[in-house]
Amino acid sequence: MEKLHRVGSLRPLQFLVHRRSLRSRLFSAGFPLPSLTQIRYLYSMNELFKHQVWEITKLVPRGKVTTYGAIARAVGFPNHSRHVGKAMGGCPEDVPAHRVISGSGKLSVPEFQKRLEAEGIEVENLRIRNFKKLFWNPLEEL
Repeated sequence: MEKLHRVGSLRPLQFLVHRRSLRSRLFSAGFPLPSLTQIRYLYSMNELFKHQVWEITKLVPRGKVTTYGAIARAVGFPNHSRHVGKAMGGCPEDVPAHRVISGSGKLSVPEFQKRLEAEGIEVENLRIRNFKKLFWNPLEEL
């Protein structure tokens, strides 16, 4: 069974689910029911986080790559690289999601290999060659 946390310990990005679903899950688990204001706040924080991730990703120059963790640190949530990955999963077309890879230099989406190679980045066995040389750190560049 999924572990649920008390409302007071909820982090803004912890629940990426529909508002009613969250309320009913908490209530059925015996937790005090959060107010709709609290739920709306969590939802708006998640939307804000996504837009910040997308804006930083748009700044990654052509021919460079960055990591989910580097973007998470730049947004101010250093331990939320998985949330960056989820935000990238639903990004608009103008966001170059193919330039964001795992911290080990490996592609997490194999379909992005062709797009990276079109930008002049060499990919071998789903790994970026010269990853450290091509790495773009948003904290240093912004």
